[in-house]
Amino acid sequence: MPEIVLPAGAEHVTVEEIPALLALALFPLKSPGRVLSYITKYDPLSLQGLPLAPGDETLLSQVWHALPPWQSGITDAEWSTYAEAFNAAEARPDWVPMPVWRNDAQNASVLRADAEEQHRRTLADAIAMGELVALSHARLPSRGFPGDIVLVDALAAYAARYEVTVRVAEPTAQAQPVTAVASLGGAPVDQRPHFVTEVRPQSVPAALLRLNPDTFVSFEVTMGREQKSCGAFRARDYIADIETRIERQAQGFFTVNEAAQVLADERQGLNGLGWALRLLQAYADGELAIRDAGTRLRLVKGERANDYCHLVKVPDLNAWFLKSDTGYGFPTASPSELQSKSTGVISESPPPKSGALPNEKGLSTKDIANCFDGLHWSEVKWKKPLGDKPKWLRACIVQQGARGVCETRWNPVLIGAALVAGQKAQARSVRAKFQTKHQLKPWLDAWKTYESENIYIP
Repeated sequence: MPEIVLPAGAEHVTVEEIPALLALALFPLKSPGRVLSYITKYDPLSLQGLPLAPGDETLLSQVWHALPPWQSGITDAEWSTYAEAFNAAEARPDWVPMPVWRNDAQNASVLRADAEEQHRRTLADAIAMGELVALSHARLPSRGFPGDIVLVDALAAYAARYEVTVRVAEPTAQAQPVTAVASLGGAPVDQRPHFVTEVRPQSVPAALLRLNPDTFVSFEVTMGREQKSCGAFRARDYIADIETRIERQAQGFFTVNEAAQVLADERQGLNGLGWALRLLQAYADGELAIRDAGTRLRLVKGERANDYCHLVKVPDLNAWFLKSDTGYGFPTASPSELQSKSTGVISESPPPKSGALPNEKGLSTKDIANCFDGLHWSEVKWKKPLGDKPKWLRACIVQQGARGVCETRWNPVLIGAALVAGQKAQARSVRAKFQTKHQLKPWLDAWKTYESENIYIP
């Protein structure tokens, strides 16, 4: 049975923590990475994928007689052994076994987020109806504000509705005494480490990584319904949740709410709720594909789309924008986000190798003006904003200049990204500069990487 385990000595939890605790108990964290769900067979002649028949499974057993029987849940690395054995076998069928994968960590993360939101609404109703008593700081019945508390016994009775048990951990020799005002993390609510999660996180905050993995932290994130989703996780669980979201979004998949908030943050006209409703309406009208979080297959006509637990894919969004003749696509990562990936200037975590700078010192102001001549400004006019450094260009600086000491150096990939993101130049025009300007050619691979990961080109 799902279980909520509170720290030794805990007497109560806060109202804001309960939805996250229930959601985490119902959908615990899973090990990251994909695992085998089942096998189909692929026929190279008909180019079709078909389910395995009983006779097909017998053939595979014969081919893999020297290996343990395959089963759902094996990893990529384990599957490679079976694939190599199949390819090396002399007596093998004409078709090829094709694995169908699932990502339990991502699936659980999406379901957990949806469960938390549903429990947040249900919890508010339960408190309003008097079915669960929340207490103020004076220990008087309250309306259930986020910082109000619920006693452990009351929480246990409430959680039992959902077949979730609650227990308080046994004290250990290392356990610190918990005061009467302590909440879930062994510290008052306003003293717990608190983090604001970006809807499009680029890295795990260094301050979070430095915490003891068992430390409870509070967090909030603004999503497409213009609500701050608040909760509390142990640090290790919160880290895993952020890493899962980063991995999923890097593959181009956003929940409807995440996509709505990204659009609201980048464009004027609609707030997060407005964008969420617009995306769901586009799905209902057959104009936009929305996908199941587990299989990532498109929902079929008539299936109800949920903005919290269903996904949209960036190319699908861009195709919809293109068909709608909007003149823009799904927002790419901002220059500051790209810099956090490629230079480490902003991010507190190590940058990936694929984004390493060809020249750590960047290019001079003179070189930048020459290289981007004709994109938004002429070479002469480029020199003024490079000197004045408007906000959209400041994030592109590799080295800040100092009179008589050193000159300002720039990351041209970030400048190209800023031009495209600000609709000041087309991606094709920027790429042409990297292909033809000798100062930019060492940066061409870095630009291609950024372009492939962030820019939709119809």
